Amino acid sequence: MGLDTSHDCWHGPYSMFMRWRKWVAERAGYPPLELMYGFQCPLREELRAGPKFSPTYDLCPGQWFHVARQFPAGIPWGPYEHDPLSILLSHSDSSGRIKWFECRRIAIRLGHVLRGAPDGPRNPKMPERAIYDGERPATLRFIRGLLDAYNRREDVIFH
Repeated sequence: MGLDTSHDCWHGPYSMFMRWRKWVAERAGYPPLELMYGFQCPLREELRAGPKFSPTYDLCPGQWFHVARQFPAGIPWGPYEHDPLSILLSHSDSSGRIKWFECRRIAIRLGHVLRGAPDGPRNPKMPERAIYDGERPATLRFIRGLLDAYNRREDVIFH
């Protein structure tokens, strides 16, 4: 079981998709995705009390704990609404679609995020899908899928 998308953007576990989106968000300067509205965050209650260490997460990013305290339901997406990446980062990981006319903008923005990005560790025993072959190849694959969908005028379907 896992996430499959059309246009060969992604095929793999939901957990790997979330890990990849967290990587993209960090490189793009977003707050930790777990703190954003719509995401589950076991630390949200603790964050309102102040930064703490958790075995589940690394040290809470200090610059965000004050913001997280102000938004018990999650940091709003409003300040990021003009960034095409917000469409991908806030998207459900189990259903829905990215409209074809948004795909090109998201692909271009992912390309900007990818510049200078180090590649993650590779697992040679795993198939070249999802993030198993590193963040960089996973991002390039997602970009190719988005551009394919845009050129065909077809939405990227999540199922």
